[in-house]
Amino acid sequence: MPSANGVKVWRHLACQPLPDCSEGYHALKPRGAKRLLIGMVESTREVNGTCATETRYFIGSIGTDAKTFAQAVRAHWGIENELHWGLDVSFREDDCRVRETCARENLAVLRHIAMTRLKQDPTKLGIKSKRLKAAWSESYLAKLLFQPPKPLTSTASEATNISQP
Repeated sequence: MPSANGVKVWRHLACQPLPDCSEGYHALKPRGAKRLLIGMVESTREVNGTCATETRYFIGSIGTDAKTFAQAVRAHWGIENELHWGLDVSFREDDCRVRETCARENLAVLRHIAMTRLKQDPTKLGIKSKRLKAAWSESYLAKLLFQPPKPLTSTASEATNISQP
């Protein structure tokens, strides 16, 4: 399917129930969950005439309906894309020039913690503005660091109960 930016993407999806006799089936299945499924999504992207194919596998407890599985996968990636976009816009993550592996991973963890905490703060400001406010106001920074946050509402990935191994 062509998109507005000239990138063509094709997706092939397959899912099937995980057999009850599979090793570890009962350890994986949450109490009260529907039947476990294993799913696969194969995506092919064409950019400027060059094709790249990626295959991803998922395990979920959302039942075995392919339509439900497709919706859960789209919701999962929507959350991932939203997080990446937010980190890039608010923290300029893509512009980070740190190349040492451990340092990159440590900075990514700190950015995720900061983003989560800033989202949990009820102040009616954007993430960038909250960062600036924390830099300018020691009392606001202390509030972010030391006051317990209000609990987040459940995310779409929790609602769909799908994970990527």
